[in-house]
Amino acid sequence: MSLTIGTIFTSQGGIIVENPRLLALMEIPVITFYTINLGVGFAVGGVVLSLALVPPDGEGL
Repeated sequence: MSLTIGTIFTSQGGIIVENPRLLALMEIPVITFYTINLGVGFAVGGVVLSLALVPPDGEGL
């Protein structure tokens, strides 16, 4: 996702600078993407810890 956004700015930077509303339109899906990924990461981490696949104290790693 970050690579895609960087590519958009590289190829269409002039248009984005001329029309700042485009940044607001892009902001919603970007924030949603990272929020969902953060939530999934915490959920998976919680499941792994609850299954005792990783010791909570970190020993034995």
